[in-house]
Amino acid sequence: MKYGSMLLLLAILSHSGFLAAEEKTYTALTEPWPPYQTYVDGKAGGYNVEFIRAIFKRAGLKVKVEVLPWARSLTTTQQEKNIFLFVVTRNEKREKSLIWIDTILPYTPYFWKLKSRKDVLVNNVQDAKKYMVGVVTLDAVTQYLEKQNFEIHKNMTAVTYNVINLRKLFKGRVDLITYDIGGLAIQLKAENLDPALIERQAMIKDLAVNLWLTTGSKSDPELVAKIRQASKSLKEDGSYDRIMGPAIKLMY
Repeated sequence: MKYGSMLLLLAILSHSGFLAAEEKTYTALTEPWPPYQTYVDGKAGGYNVEFIRAIFKRAGLKVKVEVLPWARSLTTTQQEKNIFLFVVTRNEKREKSLIWIDTILPYTPYFWKLKSRKDVLVNNVQDAKKYMVGVVTLDAVTQYLEKQNFEIHKNMTAVTYNVINLRKLFKGRVDLITYDIGGLAIQLKAENLDPALIERQAMIKDLAVNLWLTTGSKSDPELVAKIRQASKSLKEDGSYDRIMGPAIKLMY
């Protein structure tokens, strides 16, 4: 094909919107949460990431997964159009600012302490008020504890990533942290910390819920419907169970 003819073809395709449609890549944001969401050598991975990619592929859409601090991911999604966020706890504070597309993973968080801390005993959420709890800025646990009248600097201290809280727990800088069973086991191994030194306390029952794929309230309804249908299709044909089955087992 001659150079002039190629330029003409490209101009026609561009004018028709074909190239723009082909090149459109949507952004899905998340936070580090091994093994569900990982970030290794500049690449996002993990069970949840694999399922999100499968959803967009089924919908015939391209997606780029970015792993960022939770507060930044949440704020960006709430403010922008057609940005996606996973996985999200559904609560009153977030309800109107997000569109809730579909559930991705069940979640069961617990309080955890060092086994050597015989002075720390947590049978319920109210018991935890007596201690310093390591939390993550703007995440669901933090918002829930604030609703239970916990206060930053009094009985909560917030960081960017939960692994920082794990390190602080082992250094004696916080009394309690919150984690699911599987996520904590993976993180302890990654940090070369002895799991025998840590002990589970009370479950945070109100947060034992399904986590969601979401997008901001300004997002295109037709796009949302397309992605929701793709997720439903993956659940119906068994793809969800194949991808997410191992992740679900880690929660219990």
